Amino acid sequence: MIRKSIKEAFGGEVPFTKYIADNKEVAKRLLDAIDTGMSDSFEIAPEDQTVDRKRVDLVVRDDDNNVVQVIESQDATGWLDSVHASKIAYYCYEKDCMDGVLLTEDADEHIKGFIRWYNENTPLNIYLFNVVIYATNAGNYVDFIPVMRPFNVRDKKIQRKPGSVNNTQVDLRELLQDCLYSLLFHSDPAFHYRTAGTSASVEYRCIG
Repeated sequence: MIRKSIKEAFGGEVPFTKYIADNKEVAKRLLDAIDTGMSDSFEIAPEDQTVDRKRVDLVVRDDDNNVVQVIESQDATGWLDSVHASKIAYYCYEKDCMDGVLLTEDADEHIKGFIRWYNENTPLNIYLFNVVIYATNAGNYVDFIPVMRPFNVRDKKIQRKPGSVNNTQVDLRELLQDCLYSLLFHSDPAFHYRTAGTSASVEYRCIG
């Protein structure tokens, strides 16, 4: 077997992610590596557009056609860069889900630290996988090696401050939006989530 890069094996990012979507065995290998208990009835769809016509490489849909994971692959340059590492948050927001998967041939420690920061300080759950490709007599064999998995909820630094609102079902999409906005544009990482139809609010803190 000869190991190949994404560029050598597929020519680029788009043919590679389409290959995953078109090959049930490869797609299942990826979901098994993610290990989130997805049933055999999953659907992986390529080239899913956002409202501003950006392209999500792959989305995973459940039996009810809800997007449960977004998948972003690094381009043919190979190593994960800050652009692709950052897009995953927008795609999660856009597709109204909290789980994102990054596929790359490798990543340096600085970028890994950035993904770790995402997992520790925001509601997002980001998985990082190295892609390994071998050329065989039967064609390309693609495998996915886990590099990083999300934090458990109890280990995240995003905290809920006890308040007057109890048993509130928080809209995680709104929570993510407010958290990222607070971290990017305010020096104080605290933000407030106001329950619909009430005047009460709960304070959360994204701790960097």
